[in-house]
Amino acid sequence: HVERVARSIRFDHAGDGARQLVFGGSGGRFSAPHAPVAAAVLYGPVADELSADLGGQAAAGGTRVAILQGWLRELEAGSAVRPRPLRGMAPQLCATLATLDALVASREDLAAEPGDADRQLDALRETFGARAALVLTDGPNGATLDAAGERWHLPAPARVEHGSTTGAGDMFAALLVAGGWPAAPGRPEVTERAEAAMRSVAEILRRRR
Repeated sequence: HVERVARSIRFDHAGDGARQLVFGGSGGRFSAPHAPVAAAVLYGPVADELSADLGGQAAAGGTRVAILQGWLRELEAGSAVRPRPLRGMAPQLCATLATLDALVASREDLAAEPGDADRQLDALRETFGARAALVLTDGPNGATLDAAGERWHLPAPARVEHGSTTGAGDMFAALLVAGGWPAAPGRPEVTERAEAAMRSVAEILRRRR
């Protein structure tokens, strides 16, 4: 299903060294209230194109997971994208995200939150409350998970030395959802889903080389 918007989001890449993303211009707000999803939905905004009602999209009785990246970007046309602190997110949006099954962010997404992975997860938990499972990814270092009152680290099952890793975090989140989120997500169940997703992402990245 495709929903058309008036204009597309645009980014430019700048710099010869580390990637620098320059915001080229906003797109239209996404809305699809007439396209309910029964099984699962992954919200993955790029540049704040989903409002507090998540585009009106519904997942009746299904799994609902969000990648936070697109809401954690300060966007000014013609300027480099900067990390947005969690306190800069709209309270209504935070309240909606707090009702989801899981929230996924990378350590890079949370660059505006000081400290190590544990401190960033503390900030996420303080912002979104106790319901959602939290998944904090850290590239080749794996992921740290926080669910059902426990927190633990999962190392990456393999290191891909060469080739593009663009989209790896998005693939990981999508595979978490596609694999079926556990009805009672405790540590063993979440670990099983996350490890399976990481193995699949590593295999996809290897095939790119």
